[in-house]
Parts: sequence; structure tokens; C-alpha cells
Amino acid sequence: MALNGIGPGFAKRIITYRDKLGGFYQVDQLKEVYGLDSIWVKENKALLKVGAGVYRFLKINQVEWKDFRHPYLPYGQSKVVLAYRKQHGPLKDFETLQQIQLLDQVAWRRLKPYLNFDAPLHAP
Repeated sequence: MALNGIGPGFAKRIITYRDKLGGFYQVDQLKEVYGLDSIWVKENKALLKVGAGVYRFLKINQVEWKDFRHPYLPYGQSKVVLAYRKQHGPLKDFETLQQIQLLDQVAWRRLKPYLNFDAPLHAP
């Protein structure tokens, strides 16, 4: 709220969106906050920092359907990854993910900073 043009309403929207994402990894993500003008972000970019960055990851080899949610993740993409994982086992890395047919590569590249490929604690 210390920045010109950011009142309590925008501050709340920014925090809410940050929490849904699991943290910002770049300042330009502020342009995605509803109602926040991209010109404002550009003009204030030098004053903005992402802080701790991403703090909540999508554990792609451990997450179950009910928890497979992220603002950058199209609904049907979760099903494709879960089906692949069931058939082939845990995904080793992002490159393995990119090889899956039917994936929206643009969406997954955007989601990449939020992905964690640690193996599950127990085999499915």
C-alpha cells in the first residue's frame, strides 16, 4: 500500500493471487492481478521485488486429483498427467513432462517454476 495507486483493495487482490499461485517468481506476474494495470507494473517495476518467490510447489509425483490445482493449470491437463503417471510411474524431470502427448506446452512452461519432481514416498 506504500506504492502510489495501491490501496487496500489492490493490496488484498495481490496477496490473494500470490497465495493462489504459491508465490510470484517474477514481477511481471503482477500484470495478472485483476484490475492491476500493466502500465502501472511497468512504471513501478524498479520498485517491485518478488520477495521469497515461490513458496508452495505442485508435487507432480505425489499430488492426487483433488489437489491437482493451480491458476496456470488448465483443468484437463491434470488428467493427462495423472494417466501418464499411472501408466509410466513418476516423472523424472520437466523434460520428461514435455514429451507427454496432449499437453499444452505453453501452460506447462508457465507452470514450471512451481513444479516439484520429487518421487512419491510410496509406490502407487
